[in-house]
Amino acid sequence: MENRYNNTDQIIQRLTTLSAQAMESIVALRKEIYQLLQERSKMTIHLTQYQLDYQKMQEFYNRYKQIIPREIAQMNSMRYQNIQQEKRYTPPPQKHQTTPVKPEVKPTPIPVEQKPTQIESTKMSNSDFNWSFQSTGSKQYKISLKYYIDVGNIITSVQYDPTGKFIAFADNRNIQVIDTTKRAPYFVLEIPHPQGCCDFHTRILRFSPDGKLIAVSTSGSQIAIFSMETRSVIGILEGHTKNVSSLAFLHDGKTLISGGHDGNIIIWDTNTLKSVNKISHELQNGSNEHMIISIAVTAEDKFVAVGFMNKTIGIYEPTFKQPMRTFKAHDEFILSIIAAPQKSIICTTSHDYTAKIWNLHDTSKPLTTLTGHTSFVINSAFSPQINSHIALTGSKDETIRGWDYSTGEMLFVISPCSNTIFSVDHHCTEREFVSCSGGGMVCVWEYS
Repeated sequence: MENRYNNTDQIIQRLTTLSAQAMESIVALRKEIYQLLQERSKMTIHLTQYQLDYQKMQEFYNRYKQIIPREIAQMNSMRYQNIQQEKRYTPPPQKHQTTPVKPEVKPTPIPVEQKPTQIESTKMSNSDFNWSFQSTGSKQYKISLKYYIDVGNIITSVQYDPTGKFIAFADNRNIQVIDTTKRAPYFVLEIPHPQGCCDFHTRILRFSPDGKLIAVSTSGSQIAIFSMETRSVIGILEGHTKNVSSLAFLHDGKTLISGGHDGNIIIWDTNTLKSVNKISHELQNGSNEHMIISIAVTAEDKFVAVGFMNKTIGIYEPTFKQPMRTFKAHDEFILSIIAAPQKSIICTTSHDYTAKIWNLHDTSKPLTTLTGHTSFVINSAFSPQINSHIALTGSKDETIRGWDYSTGEMLFVISPCSNTIFSVDHHCTEREFVSCSGGGMVCVWEYS
């Protein structure tokens, strides 16, 4: 009888050991599955980035494939004409010169980044541009193209200054500012890039609330600060270790907030151009989950909303002293956040083809979801008029769409070009907005 109990105890002990081993195996397997899912997400991100980069390079190739042969032919023609003129030209006999020749004095050139120049290559027009428009809402809207600017390079960010008098945008080399009242270039400045850097892509650009400064993300994880008054670079901000993806000023203009792919938020004093605080979100085990994609400051500096690669939005108060609270905003990667003129309202855009309107006081569900785009929704903008409830979105599907964001109704669709719409921004007082695209077109639109 005692042997039987001993055998039973041994069997139970053996089963317990096997059960514990099985649980350990299950836990280890779950960890491996989670790591594989993380790697899959990372590869999906990289694949999307490579696809966009390939599209950009293809656009460059198609553009210059047509331009370069014409330029070479023109140069050859000019060279031939010069040779013919030299053959026909007989120099006159030289006379004995008694007066000493005065040496030619050339002024010392001003460094490029400090010297405003005319944008000779930028074409501004309001004709010869094919685009289409469709009014889709219950109210009939009319859209007109005021003028467009053919930059010739990919433009990923465009913004009005706070008065609406100027439009600023940047390509891979220069920042350009347009005077909207004269429809003429105001200045162009070269964006400083560190030596040895091969990525010259400008990802984001922001005016300060008083319109005196422009902050631009540059290559090499830096931020360049331009002065509108002196038309020069007045500072380079260094602190991030990866690309700077987002910039936002607090409304007093004294503070600039930057976010980067390194997962860090850095707070800058715009008077001293020094960092005063840094908030880190660790990128564990090579994961991109806490890579920062976009930052927006809500009306009256109530909240700072931070968009992460892991599809979530983090909410801080402006002093960053309280812990961050988060909520899941989309089923796919977040691409941008924009704040509305109303307190605590933001719009998020995503790879899932949607834009969503949120009240940050209650993030249990979106106020409205804007559906209709057929590809990634890259950027959005609000009308500053509080009672208009108009939002704009730009997408990889090559359209700009207008919305009544209080109801989710699509109001109109503009197809301005056969290229990705990277950015849209609304005028501060007029029913006017500006867009930019991968084809190098900056377009100014009116609606009624």
